[in-house]
Amino acid sequence: MTSGTDDYFQAVDGSRAAEALITSILINGRGQYFDPRNNDSSTTPLERLIISESDTQYRIRLINGGSAFSLTFSIDEHPLQVVSSDGIPFDQPILVDQIVVGLGERFDLIINVTSAADQNSCKL
Repeated sequence: MTSGTDDYFQAVDGSRAAEALITSILINGRGQYFDPRNNDSSTTPLERLIISESDTQYRIRLINGGSAFSLTFSIDEHPLQVVSSDGIPFDQPILVDQIVVGLGERFDLIINVTSAADQNSCKL
């Protein structure tokens, strides 16, 4: 990947050792891995947020423990209420469709489940 004169994957010593291929993230320590370079993958089951009843709120803490890239987090058809950043609560929640989490950042989110239909569709 290059941009004009910058090679984003070139290390200081000129090697390509800094190249990273990101194909998945962990949720509660679980996630699937796929490497398209050699078709290697894992069979770890994906994490699911089990919704047991309507009119419920779930609090999720996102932490980007990566070393190279920010990540974008969203849940299809569910707005996210951001209630704190790096452990500091906001005066008022911020409602967003998705959130970008930089390296080392933490966000607390509230997800509202309001109907039986939501119970089947809120999967991480």
